[in-house]
Amino acid sequence: MMTIKPTNHPRRLIAKAALLALLTAGGLQAKPLTLKVEAGPPNLITFTSRAPLETIVGKTAQISGSLRFDPADLTAEASAVLIVQMATLNTDNRVRDGHMRDNHLHTDIHPISRFTLTRLIPSEIKAMPSGATILMKAEGEFLCHGVSRQITPDIKAKWDEVSGRLDVTATFKVTLADYGIPRPQFLVMKLEETQDIEVKFVATKSE
Repeated sequence: MMTIKPTNHPRRLIAKAALLALLTAGGLQAKPLTLKVEAGPPNLITFTSRAPLETIVGKTAQISGSLRFDPADLTAEASAVLIVQMATLNTDNRVRDGHMRDNHLHTDIHPISRFTLTRLIPSEIKAMPSGATILMKAEGEFLCHGVSRQITPDIKAKWDEVSGRLDVTATFKVTLADYGIPRPQFLVMKLEETQDIEVKFVATKSE
């Protein structure tokens, strides 16, 4: 009995070539990139504190750091360190700012907050094509007020291969008691225990 070995059909070869082209298109590179974050605009950290009578918003552009990831494989090993200068937080009220820094955040003792990335947690999309906005999560350690805890921020990111720019928005919540921060009380209003944090930053390729 004659045995006929299967051969690659031309259509299969075309399909494989098309799949390979798709995976390598859009600026995807099978290697990790190192990016830097420089303090100042357009970066913006926003802390939103709610109280019965008003909402207090603290802002600063003083976030810096670096990150390393592979846009072609978001499941691969990734790392990042992002640092915020806490004494630069501004709520548009000098008296309140001084009270917050001296009596609650104690920025003379704890001048920075720091996020150290452990891993990226992509959704069904495992890569970041150039020009596409991707939703995912990030897992890491958040240091604030001298206390470090694991958090899992929601991430929205857009990678531009041509300019070498990564735009990131991260959101998460911080419970003051978890970090040993006394809950601020201004006049007769008391802020909620949980604060909403939004982090926007731009990272670019290191020279």
